[in-house]
Amino acid sequence: MLVRLAYTFFLITITTVIVGVPLEALPTSSSTSLNRRDSLPSCRFSILQSNCLTSTTMEVKCLNDARDIVTSKQNCKQNEVCIEYVNEQNNNFAICTSLNNVRRWTNESPSNSQSYCSIEAAYNTGSGKDLIFGVITYATNNISIQVLGIDVFMNGTRLDSSINKHGYSHIIKNYDGKSAISYCFVAGSDATVTAFAAALVNLQSV
Repeated sequence: MLVRLAYTFFLITITTVIVGVPLEALPTSSSTSLNRRDSLPSCRFSILQSNCLTSTTMEVKCLNDARDIVTSKQNCKQNEVCIEYVNEQNNNFAICTSLNNVRRWTNESPSNSQSYCSIEAAYNTGSGKDLIFGVITYATNNISIQVLGIDVFMNGTRLDSSINKHGYSHIIKNYDGKSAISYCFVAGSDATVTAFAAALVNLQSV
């Protein structure tokens, strides 16, 4: 019972960040050996905040038993990438997200427009779930890069957008489990950009 309560508390208090492996070394989401479970940030006591330092490292700020703020780095596993999300209080947090559940795309291939987009697909969650999606863009040095714009579409209609940021997250309340979602970015420069997007239900990627 104590273990179950501790695990529940851990999930509720989560916020995360990650850095490390070159983008070229990250496997694609089509790999069959990937673990679907994500790596969550951890603290001995309370988690205050987390964010992505790089695509494979999280920075986690914890409150210790003396009420001091302690900052640490936590590395993602080999088949994970760090993505930042937002919670109900509009606070950002990071999770090392399994690449098995991540959409990955770049602006390296020619495009008929300035916008580069992920595949368009629904998340198989069933109806009535709150869906937290997160998008993050990385440069070739494995560090997040600001892009001119990030757009999110549901069934072909723009759901929301963000300007001059390296990532974006939003909560879709009562998602129906069948509406197709896609993500796009406009780099706004000649930089090579790799984008990653994923969605969470109950703090696990789907």
